[in-house]
Amino acid sequence: MLAILKLWLTIALRITSFKKISLARFSVDGNSMWPTLVHGDKILVDVKAYTPDKQPSRSDIVVLMDPGQPGVRCVKRIIGLPDEYIRVNNSFMMVNEERLYEPYIQKAPKLPKSSPTQWITAKGEFIVLGDFRNDSRDSRTFGPVDYSLIIGKVLLKYWPITKWTKPS
Repeated sequence: MLAILKLWLTIALRITSFKKISLARFSVDGNSMWPTLVHGDKILVDVKAYTPDKQPSRSDIVVLMDPGQPGVRCVKRIIGLPDEYIRVNNSFMMVNEERLYEPYIQKAPKLPKSSPTQWITAKGEFIVLGDFRNDSRDSRTFGPVDYSLIIGKVLLKYWPITKWTKPS
């Protein structure tokens, strides 16, 4: 049964035009989102999830263009929203001086000495971080991300099929 389901999914993904229904397929490159997503996972992204009137929410997992590496896409989690004060306090995040609950963090992050530890976001800017903070190139490296760099919201991890889930 699992083999038939895998075959059906593979065929459906190859012949469906995702542009008509605003979905795009991406492969996860690297382990910065471990354990939520790992290198090689295949994900479906809603490229029309956000509009100027419907902005990303905190904890959304998004695909974005890396601001420091033209042409490179990455997957990160939205931590800070526009017009917020975000800072690192030891191994956890503070947003407007309230500790952010992050159940997806499995290993206490070590903050590199050269990384910034606080940001104030402007209108249209977001702080994005990987779930595996010890191995993530994110806003600690490239700073706040402009809304225009966000490609879309991750809806589903569809491969490997045995781990088909809605990442949260």
